[in-house]
Amino acid sequence: MRGGGPCTLAAVLVVVIAYGVFVFFDLGVGALATEAWRETWSKVIDAIFLFLFVIELAAKLLAFGPSYVTDSALNMIDASAIVVCAVLFLLSDITN
Repeated sequence: MRGGGPCTLAAVLVVVIAYGVFVFFDLGVGALATEAWRETWSKVIDAIFLFLFVIELAAKLLAFGPSYVTDSALNMIDASAIVVCAVLFLLSDITN
């Protein structure tokens, strides 16, 4: 099975859903949150999830090679989103 076994795919799905719940919470309640929450905890949680997604992408690239990204449009979009988010995250740290 290309992309991992059932346990791997289930783990990735759980991480994606957990991050979706966090983003939904952050957008909905974030406006009511203190500045300290938005500047520290929100950023820490974002960094943890971004790290997990970067590790997932790196593992898939190591396991399947560059063709993993180029064989599927969805995998290309996923990889592009992870790289763009990582670059923006690093740039936001540099500028602050």
